[in-house]
Amino acid sequence: MSRDRVYLLLLPVILLFLVAFAGDGRGRSGKPLLPASPGGGNLSTATVDHLTVTINGVRQSRLDPKNEFVPGETIVKFKPSLASTKSGFASVTERFSAKGFEITREFSDMNVVVLRSGIAQAYKAGTIGEAQAKQETIAFVDQLRNDPLVLYAEPNYIRHKLQATLEPDDPLYPNQWNYPLINLPQAWSYVSSLGSDASVGQSEIVVAVLDNGIVRDQNDPSIWHEDLNDNILMTTDQWGNPITDGYDFVSDAGSAADGDDDIPAISGDGDDEPAYPNPGPDDSHGTHVTGTVSAVTNNTLGVAGAGWNVKIMPIRVLGIDGGTDADIVGGVRYASRFNTGVGRIASRTANVINMSLGGRAWDAALEDALREAYELKNVVLVGAAGNDAYIGGYPDADLNDGQDIDDWQNYVPGNDSFPGDYSRVITVGAVSYLKYRSIYSTFSQNAVDICAPGGNIFPSWYEGTKYYADNPSTGLHVDPMYEDTGILSTVYSGYMDDPYQGTSMAAPHVAGVIALMQSARLKSGKRLLTPMEIGSTLPFMVEDLGPPGKDDEYGYGLIDAYKAVQEAVAPSWIGVDDGISTGGHSGGCFIDASGGGAGGRDAGAAIVGMVALFLLSLYLLLLRTGKAVAG
Repeated sequence: MSRDRVYLLLLPVILLFLVAFAGDGRGRSGKPLLPASPGGGNLSTATVDHLTVTINGVRQSRLDPKNEFVPGETIVKFKPSLASTKSGFASVTERFSAKGFEITREFSDMNVVVLRSGIAQAYKAGTIGEAQAKQETIAFVDQLRNDPLVLYAEPNYIRHKLQATLEPDDPLYPNQWNYPLINLPQAWSYVSSLGSDASVGQSEIVVAVLDNGIVRDQNDPSIWHEDLNDNILMTTDQWGNPITDGYDFVSDAGSAADGDDDIPAISGDGDDEPAYPNPGPDDSHGTHVTGTVSAVTNNTLGVAGAGWNVKIMPIRVLGIDGGTDADIVGGVRYASRFNTGVGRIASRTANVINMSLGGRAWDAALEDALREAYELKNVVLVGAAGNDAYIGGYPDADLNDGQDIDDWQNYVPGNDSFPGDYSRVITVGAVSYLKYRSIYSTFSQNAVDICAPGGNIFPSWYEGTKYYADNPSTGLHVDPMYEDTGILSTVYSGYMDDPYQGTSMAAPHVAGVIALMQSARLKSGKRLLTPMEIGSTLPFMVEDLGPPGKDDEYGYGLIDAYKAVQEAVAPSWIGVDDGISTGGHSGGCFIDASGGGAGGRDAGAAIVGMVALFLLSLYLLLLRTGKAVAG
């Protein structure tokens, strides 16, 4: 046989080997398939050596008072040699009954009983406390394990349902309809399941809130709002004293309104650590926004925050008359740890900046500051879309001509609003309880990237059926039950009895979810996502509303926190080794030009496949030239 024929015969074998290597026993995602267990199934076996001990040849639990069990009760299995018959089992149980133990349940075919000792009665009667009862129960179980009649003994452990969602214990959480709307409870549960602990939002993640400041606690002015204080980022001054890592950049004394009596207002120097010294009902915008981002959660107090317990960097850039771009630029540069021109620098760079503020004019300096934060410091930028989708706001209440419904139809998309509409900012529109665009939420071509709950409160004079934009036949949506709803969060006097609405309220939902995404990355032992990668993930972390794909009113759709955290851990669009996507730019954020999919995850298999295809082509070519029959 010629050498050429040998080579050609070997080529199919090589091809089969390459195909097998490309498969490699892995699925499309690259995750190895479960190996078959000895019994033929794919059942998992946890490593529990640290939780068990072996006594009498039987693995039993390590006794730990931190575990939850019924004080004074134990589950006991008798040795089969002593209780293999009904009479033998009865004889053994009688011996334990004679010792004063109550047998509350029998599983005679298992040789198992549930014993109750006097510890249970003493605990129920209040003679001994829980800690003592649990210690005595452990001693009781340990004694039984050494009894010659007993094969094993265990406390009567208590177990609970494994909820699919994590529900915080904050008393006002049941009124926060906005969180279940975007699957935040499922997201919290998912993040909690990652890593080696049950934490959710990570304190290493910081969201800078550029707004009109936060308020002091009404009962204890030495701290911030009671439901925010523990999540406010702290640092130290030059003398080592703890101070808030935030700043008051409002430079106009009249707008700052933070003077006391005859003492002139001192602005732009961090006075009052970004807050109003004497807050009133109209001063709570920043406090409300901050609570949505990260009110202290699961603390049996107030409301829950989207980011659970990520840290907040409060930066005041708005006074009672608004804020200048010079002040806002200072705030952006403080959050991104650049020179601010005021001799103060943040202790660390924020991971996310939330800007629930806006104005119509483009400003090159503000855009430049945001560009530097995005490109040089990897800060994710989130901004509100604006609230002027209707001419003149609400319909004219003074017409009294029965034409109010017609008045509602006189809506316009609204004006551009900056910084939300800058290209590197994720622009957030608002939706209502029923996932329709809120009546005020600005929309226009490429103005909105994503939407979130912003509320939809109707004016007090408007009675009867609630009409709302988007009904396909009339241009209005009839929403008789749920449209008169706003967003509940922290405010100057505690919490909201009259909730807020606006794209200002929608944006912090997105900022909080992005903070959760980065927390999930940390808990998974992965690097943080870049702003471009977050932008590229937007199409995959939403519930699509409106026309399929990105549209003017909803952007890519309503943010889905559960999808977002899953995408953060295992992005469906990122290439090998979590590489950075090289995408185009569209409508306010960067997205992957390929449209996502498994993409580069199976790059190695693709290369092998190309080599195999090349060899197959060579083989067929040789056959055609007659070399396959040579010799």
